[in-house]
Amino acid sequence: GQVTRAQEAEENYLIKRELATIKQQSDEASAKLEQAENTIRKLQHQQQWHKCSSNYNEDFVLQLEKELVQARLSEAESQCALKEMQDKVLDIEKKNNSFPDENNIARLQEELIAVKLREAEAIMGLKELRQQVKDLEEHWQRHLARTTGRWKDPPKKNAMNELQDELMTIRLREAETQAEIREIKQRMMEMETQNQINSNHLRRAEQEAISLQEKVQYLSAQNKGLLTQLSEAKRRQAEIECKNKEEVMAVRLREADSIAAVAELQQHIAELEIQVLYENNDVHIKLTQSFSFSLI
Repeated sequence: GQVTRAQEAEENYLIKRELATIKQQSDEASAKLEQAENTIRKLQHQQQWHKCSSNYNEDFVLQLEKELVQARLSEAESQCALKEMQDKVLDIEKKNNSFPDENNIARLQEELIAVKLREAEAIMGLKELRQQVKDLEEHWQRHLARTTGRWKDPPKKNAMNELQDELMTIRLREAETQAEIREIKQRMMEMETQNQINSNHLRRAEQEAISLQEKVQYLSAQNKGLLTQLSEAKRRQAEIECKNKEEVMAVRLREADSIAAVAELQQHIAELEIQVLYENNDVHIKLTQSFSFSLI
């Protein structure tokens, strides 16, 4: 039981350290998103300045404005996803600090299956997002190849090209942020699964420890009862042995008295026999003397 608890404590420590790493990555992603927001505001100011010039293509400016709005919406979605992820990290930390008492193992298995399904979906989404990032990078490289000689163009055209470059940079940064968020979510799902497994292991270890403690208490009480019975049996045995010794001593005393009485009776009989013998001899002598006198 103690070894299992030590292993669980070590795994929980690793999970906490991983959560700290995820929070740090989340902070870095938030910083990147804030930087992207500042760049978007800068582009919006540039866009307002360019609208004042009638030499720019109005259709291109409108298209650029739409793309900026879309980038801003994507940024807001990323912020919401990041906030949700941070809340999830806090929730995992709370669960990690105080493991819930899950009595329904079937429910826990269903939750694990659901987590595995979400994990598979996250992996697929991550692959798709990486492919999108790869496509954007290729598009960006082609764009750079097309705009290699832009410094030869007039200043106004160069400003428009810079605006396009900054917009493409924001889109790439936003895609990279989305990829980082997907990766963090994937790691969070893996950690949630491991956390639930650890919770289940810890719950079973605690139940086993409680069961063993109850068994030890039962055996201790049973041992105490047996010791009491043994002491009582020893006391009774001592009483019986003492009583037997007393009875044996009484029998021996009665036997000694009987032997003494028999010896006394035998001695008395012997004395009586001697007395009878003397009396018989006296009678015989008297009879002999009487017979002798009668003959004379």
